[in-house]
Amino acid sequence: MTRSFFFVWVASVSLAALCVQLLLAIEHRKFEIYARDIGSTDTSEILFIGSSLTQNILPSAETPYSMLGDGRSAAIRIVGNISERMSNALLANAIEAGTETVFLEANAYFHDLVALTEPAMLGRLTSVSRKTSESLKRAVSFRSKFGPVGEIRNDGDEVLDCRQLQSGDYYRMIKLAPDNPDRLHALLAHARDLGVDVYFFATPRPACIVNRMGTDEYSDLLAHVDRMAAFYGVPIWRPAGAWPDEYFRDGHAHANIRGRLRFQQELSHWYRARP
Repeated sequence: MTRSFFFVWVASVSLAALCVQLLLAIEHRKFEIYARDIGSTDTSEILFIGSSLTQNILPSAETPYSMLGDGRSAAIRIVGNISERMSNALLANAIEAGTETVFLEANAYFHDLVALTEPAMLGRLTSVSRKTSESLKRAVSFRSKFGPVGEIRNDGDEVLDCRQLQSGDYYRMIKLAPDNPDRLHALLAHARDLGVDVYFFATPRPACIVNRMGTDEYSDLLAHVDRMAAFYGVPIWRPAGAWPDEYFRDGHAHANIRGRLRFQQELSHWYRARP
């Protein structure tokens, strides 16, 4: 009886795993079809690819000297909570369209968020579980499988007041590595062959969030992001540490107008001063 139960249990687990793999394969095929329909990057010479963090951190109107201070035009491609797959698809599209300079938000590749109350050691497992859950929902949904690729920058000017945050609003950031490193390596090599400059960038986090997270833990995360960027041979711009709360609209690090101005100034200064 015990042996029979064991075999039934193993068979059930194996069947469940197979179903998950099949659904993920279905989602991947749908993603690839969707990715080919994204469209060109128009005639912009600089492209930023990222999530709502990127949408909020970029100025709603360019200065006369553009985002990088060199007079070139800049555009964005935004997908809420952007995945590594979508980031890669948009990067591939930008390379083929002849974009000169591409900035990739590092979040989709190198780290994720979990609740502050969740043990850090379980973070990676939780992130994988979350990705699997979201993939299954998209795979069985009759609605659009992916959010639209946006181009509109946010101009909200609220100011974060951490006194209004609840305990569930705080989070920690866990270290990740790309799920498909070969694909990323191939894209970056193709970009180099065509003379397309690719950079990573990381958006800042509010001081009150980092203080609750732990400054040592946050510093360790930033060091991880630097190591991963170096591993892929891609320069990265990131803030040296947390930014004051006054630069943000909310605890999830969506920047307000002050944050956007500081981001543009620091990024363009870094870009002009790079070797």
